[in-house]
Amino acid sequence: MSDKQVSSYEKVNYLLRLRKQIERKIIIEMLQKLSKEIQVDKYHYIGFGSVYFADFILFHKYLHINDMTSLERDRKKRKRFGFNLPYKFITLEMKSSSEYLRKNIDWKSNHLFIWLDYDYFIDFDIIEDLKHIARNVKPDDILLITLDADLPGEPDAVGSFLDEFKRYIGRNITIKKAKEKFPKILHQIIDNALKEGKKDRIPSDKIKISQLLNLTYKDTSKMYTYGCIFEKPSKSIVNQCNLRSLDFIATGTKVFQINCPLLTPKEKFHLDSGITKKKECIDIGNRTGLSKDDLNKYSIFYKYYPQYFESIY
Repeated sequence: MSDKQVSSYEKVNYLLRLRKQIERKIIIEMLQKLSKEIQVDKYHYIGFGSVYFADFILFHKYLHINDMTSLERDRKKRKRFGFNLPYKFITLEMKSSSEYLRKNIDWKSNHLFIWLDYDYFIDFDIIEDLKHIARNVKPDDILLITLDADLPGEPDAVGSFLDEFKRYIGRNITIKKAKEKFPKILHQIIDNALKEGKKDRIPSDKIKISQLLNLTYKDTSKMYTYGCIFEKPSKSIVNQCNLRSLDFIATGTKVFQINCPLLTPKEKFHLDSGITKKKECIDIGNRTGLSKDDLNKYSIFYKYYPQYFESIY
């Protein structure tokens, strides 16, 4: 994996990204529904906590997970990562995801909830991580992966990308189509990498990949998240937990966009005071000056919409 000169956590406060926070909250709602069939609170969560540990804090508070490991590659910043650990039960591992997945995981013990929340573009190390996971996971293990979804603007760079990944996306995708449909291309690459890894399992250890998430959002950079649960071929937890009742669950190639307006506190409180149906949100929103499109978007995400305040202490 290529190192970046400046890590994203040093440029952006992870706690103040509106749409990223909405993503975390919809993941929590999804996992709460899954808890009807699986013991999510007993899972081992593996993620990238950075210095903020936002997902770790939320997953502990709302999913009651307390077996957690945070991976970090920048060994020079170990002291800072360690200082910011919010809970004593979080294990800090100064390793890349590739190294940890191959050397440190006991794939046969606790169930795993892995979120590879990368802040950069897909590469072949990531592909190998996905294949390794698919070879080794147990039924009911959960995987999320987030990637930079901004395709390079230069035609030569796009052409090179299409050529490098033709094994996973085929040869007939034009540069124009790649730019228009890039999240779908990322979906295709991830899906095919997981299926390729799954082929290496022994016949008596078959699993199926049940997709849960296929979404994009943009705070600073455009990001793409794919999510799935690995299941026994005879099982269908998506149906058992009625996951399709959630708007954001995506079991196919259609991409769900977290695309909501930025609101002032007064606007948010006004809309929340009367929202029970989309029409009512639009009706009471007429006083705000917000567009009908913004009101429609807010009505989809109002349950997950964060509100930020300055705290002086």
